[in-house]
Amino acid sequence: QGSVALRRNFLLWQGEPLPPTATEGLRYTPNPVVPYVELITGLRGVFSAYSNDDTQQVLTASVGIRGQFGHFSRPFFDYTGFNLTFSQNARTGESPFRFDRVVDDRVISGGLIQQIYGPFRLGFQTSISLDTDREIETEYILEYSRRTYAITLRINPQREQGSLGLRISDFNWNIDPEPFGGDETGTV
Repeated sequence: QGSVALRRNFLLWQGEPLPPTATEGLRYTPNPVVPYVELITGLRGVFSAYSNDDTQQVLTASVGIRGQFGHFSRPFFDYTGFNLTFSQNARTGESPFRFDRVVDDRVISGGLIQQIYGPFRLGFQTSISLDTDREIETEYILEYSRRTYAITLRINPQREQGSLGLRISDFNWNIDPEPFGGDETGTV
């Protein structure tokens, strides 16, 4: 199997972050949130060859929009993240296996994550086949986020699976640390 991908994003709008202080820009995140909206484009080609001499070639073009509003600093509804993407496949051949066979040629994917209260965000990510008008999969997300750590719960009912993630961030408050060993020159 071989694959090649090209991506290009176009920034449509960008806001200003809050100052990087514990009470403003770093209240719930390790870095101040920068509001933005961007156009996303991509092209990906995948060639798969199998031992029975079957091949599957897929060229996928995608276009979409994503962004975030707010600064995730105030107690209520101060962050909204979103994405919406349309993908179109051109394919030849077919995999002899169902697990990697491409069957949905036109797919729309989208997601939303919203701050509910304080460090809690709630959201989802979904994909829908426009060929069959069926839901491919949806993932539900609950996140508790602080400057130095975050805990994320993800549930995917279609796959009957879930995950619990832990993010541990740098404990440095944007201050240059001393060199390892405490020596000004950095030598030990």
